[in-house]
Amino acid sequence: MNGDKLKSLLWNSHISMPENKENVIFYLTAFPYFTESISSLIFRYIDSNKVCVLVFPIVEEIISRGIGIVNNMVKLVEKMKAAGAVCCTVGAKEIYTNRYKICFLCSEYSGRLPEMIRKNSRYVVALQTTALYIHMYQLKERFEEVFSEEARNETDYLVTSEYMADWICERNERWKEKILSFGYPRMDALYYALKEELEIPEQWKSQIAGKKVYLFTTWDMEQAWLDYFKNNSDVVAIWRPHPQTISDYEEYKRVKEIESHYNILIDDMPTYEVSFKISDALIAALHGSIMVNYLYTGKPVCIYGGIKSLQSMVIDYREELWYKCAQATFDPEAVLEFIRETERGRTIHGKEQLMYRRYITNGFDGQVCQRIYNYFEEGINR
Repeated sequence: MNGDKLKSLLWNSHISMPENKENVIFYLTAFPYFTESISSLIFRYIDSNKVCVLVFPIVEEIISRGIGIVNNMVKLVEKMKAAGAVCCTVGAKEIYTNRYKICFLCSEYSGRLPEMIRKNSRYVVALQTTALYIHMYQLKERFEEVFSEEARNETDYLVTSEYMADWICERNERWKEKILSFGYPRMDALYYALKEELEIPEQWKSQIAGKKVYLFTTWDMEQAWLDYFKNNSDVVAIWRPHPQTISDYEEYKRVKEIESHYNILIDDMPTYEVSFKISDALIAALHGSIMVNYLYTGKPVCIYGGIKSLQSMVIDYREELWYKCAQATFDPEAVLEFIRETERGRTIHGKEQLMYRRYITNGFDGQVCQRIYNYFEEGINR
């Protein structure tokens, strides 16, 4: 059982802090994809011979998220330990007595930082780990909670993209003094993935050869779409369900049945880089931030979301720049028309849309994590 393996990986860690090194701690979440999003920064510190402590929630909380989360977390922890990181849970007593130069947080998804770690850290640095705070569009209190005065006082710096920095400061300008607009750390991995040869699953290679490939990150696959890909041999769909969706065993089984009955590839890999690289366009759920990440590829995007979504919004997403960067519809048939247009070579429309894309993706150079490292290790109060 991978649950037992995860316990073994996290409970048997020996935490030793050499006094002649400046330690760095990453306070993480139960979701492996958030840790993957800042893995470039973790490896940068490890490569610099720093002691990196990765603190995860209690194992039972991770296990409660489902088998998919557990399996990916095992792979992640094994990779991090092999690289030289110290991996443990919040239950490890040593983490509360050691001193740290920097404590990095996965933005608000890390939860409240324990007071002793805060006191023992010279700097507390929150990192942007998602392209959009999508839940804030539906719950007014979420913005006020995450970017509260208390949170601002407990955070020394917040590293974000230029676009997200402006978005936050428009709603609470007091955060301006805390923000470092170095970029969106997660995009470093995508930058290099788009330039390198990636390992494509063997079973995918023959199915995508010579075909247009469409990536879906929707909550489900509409029947009209399934029929289209089943009946058109010159196109293929990759469906990447949300990791939490396929953590449920019965749901995972249903997804695999769809894969076997239709011309559909299921992407349940820990990261989306392969699908981003080999696909020609994206069809994304409205309530998901992955479509903003896909903008960095420069490829066409169609946002699919039901019209009922408008009724529960406290922020009108239709006025947001990320929404204006893509085509959008709540009609399954319009999605098929988007696919046909893409096949005909029609991609992004208009100077305004291109301008919005450039603004949102500014700083996409593979150097975000290096800028963070340089600032804290070679710049501020060295």
